[in-house]
Amino acid sequence: MIELEKLFVDSEKKLINAELLHKFLEVKTEYRKWIRRRIKDYDFQEDRDFRTNLGESSGCRKGKEFHLTITMAKELCMLDNSEKGNKARKYYLDQEERVKIAESLLTENQMKEYKKKTKHLESELNQKKDEIKSLTDKDGMLTANKIKLI
Repeated sequence: MIELEKLFVDSEKKLINAELLHKFLEVKTEYRKWIRRRIKDYDFQEDRDFRTNLGESSGCRKGKEFHLTITMAKELCMLDNSEKGNKARKYYLDQEERVKIAESLLTENQMKEYKKKTKHLESELNQKKDEIKSLTDKDGMLTANKIKLI
């Protein structure tokens, strides 16, 4: 039995190997026919729902590999309408939620870093303003006796 965890093709867990999903679901239709029919019948789009690349195939020819987004994989699992399809769909929902949480944390951390840098820059700016103010008279004009010449 194929573990769902092993269906991912990337370390970020955003793309799923379609052929391994096909095997996991135990679909009776031959893999190439199945994936092409699903793409056509349900209007899945390359670069939006899936990506393709040439991979190793049986024999010397290279075959086209399909890497699915989590959303497309969930849809295929729902269409399968089986116990395994339901299990895989729930798993992908959980993985999708984990990705969203990770992305929001990254955004939160980036925001904290931005605020920290902004506060530092504001402090430097205020310091420079004070330095300039100390070099000017009451009318805001630079006074020659306060400027040090090197």
